[in-house]
Order: sequence, then structure tokens, then C-alpha cells
Amino acid sequence: SLGGRTAAMLEPFADDPNETGEMFYTLDETVALFREAYDNGFEASIHAIGDAAMERVISAAERVYPRTDEPDPVKRLRAAGLRRLRIIHASVIRPDHLERMRRLPVILDVQPNFLNSTGRCVPDRIGPDRMKYYTPIKSFMDAGILVTGGSDAPVDPALPFEGMECAVTRRGIDGYPAEGLAPQEAISAYDAVSMYTRNAAYCSSEEDVKGTISVGKYADFILIDRDIFAIEAETIHEIQVLKTVVGGKTV
Repeated sequence: SLGGRTAAMLEPFADDPNETGEMFYTLDETVALFREAYDNGFEASIHAIGDAAMERVISAAERVYPRTDEPDPVKRLRAAGLRRLRIIHASVIRPDHLERMRRLPVILDVQPNFLNSTGRCVPDRIGPDRMKYYTPIKSFMDAGILVTGGSDAPVDPALPFEGMECAVTRRGIDGYPAEGLAPQEAISAYDAVSMYTRNAAYCSSEEDVKGTISVGKYADFILIDRDIFAIEAETIHEIQVLKTVVGGKTV
């Protein structure tokens, strides 16, 4: 949803030819916001859900952020320092967006649990062609873009294990649809956990002190009641937390 309606730039929804969604900022306004953040050494974080919103964000970013051919996303982010760009949601993209984002210091803050909360309405809303690029987590990762996991709470419940399961199964918690939504975008349980832990630390530029259990980092971790890497993917949402440790202290 990025904002001022610009219907001429947007493809209508598949189930409503009179509806295109809304843009809240023009391209020039988006560029100005990014420039202000960049010049002052801040990360910019912006919500972009549809493919037209993603096009606007990426086009604006290309006017502000230095582009590079560095294939390693961590090296790209470290080179940018605090001047990173976090795109929240990135729910629908166009194929060329992958290569363009791969050259920018971009973090994609994705909500896999949307596959659960909106999975029944999205196929009709965006149509089969755009469904191929709906929450394309595997494509993001394969393109060398750093992807984090979020819940979008309080819009959706703050339940990270539900999101992890959806990222692995591409289905809702109720198993719908059986074939999955864009099933080619399924990822491993390891990659799903990484989205919510190691990768998420980059959103606050705290990857040196958070995200993994490593020497020199905060002793923040949880003990859970089963091995997330060995259980059936459809049961990940049932995991229970037995203990929470923050800074080395059980809380």
C-alpha cells in the first residue's frame, strides 16, 4: 500500500477491475523520504504490499542508494552501515524486481503468516499470473536478498512458530490449500528459523550482538519442547516454549 492513487500505473485486482489499491506517496515523495533518511544515516523502513508499490519503492531506492554487484547480502548491508532499506511485506513482486533489489542494501521484512490469514482470498484477488510471485521467499533468498520474518502484530497474532510453519508448508495452519500457495517458494525449516532469528537482527543493525548463540553476543534464547528440524512441518505451530533466557538470565 504505498500511497495518492495512481491508477494508470497499476493493474487492477483480478476480481475487481475497478479497484487498484492505493498509493500514499508519489515517486518524488518517496525519493525525498529515502534521501532524508540516507543523508542522516538512518535505515528507512517502508510498507509495500502490491507489485506496483514494490515498483515504486525500488525505483525510488535506485535514485538514492548506491548500487553494487556484490553478491553477498551481508557484505552489501555492512557496506551500507546504518543506511539500509527495509521493505516491509513485499507480498507481490514482478520478476525484474529480484535482480534490481539484489544490487541494493535491502532487507525484506516478510510475514509468512499472511499465507494463513489471507490465503483464502489472495488467489482470486491477484489472479494466477501474480500468484507465481506471491510472498516469494525462496526466490528472494536464491537471489541473494536478506529476508526476515515478522508477524505484523497486532494485525496478525505475534506467533512466530505459525509464520515459520507457513514458510515451510506454504499453507495455512488449517492445511489450506493442500497444494500450497505458490508451493515452489517453500523453504526449509532451518531457513525459516533463520528468518526470525539471525536475519531479523539486521533490521535493527544488531547482527553483531543478536540473532545467533555465539561468543560475544547476548545470551538470548529459548528452550522448546521438540526439535523443530525433525518434526513434521505441519506441527511446527504446536511448539511450546519451556524457558526463555535474556542476557543469560532465565526470565
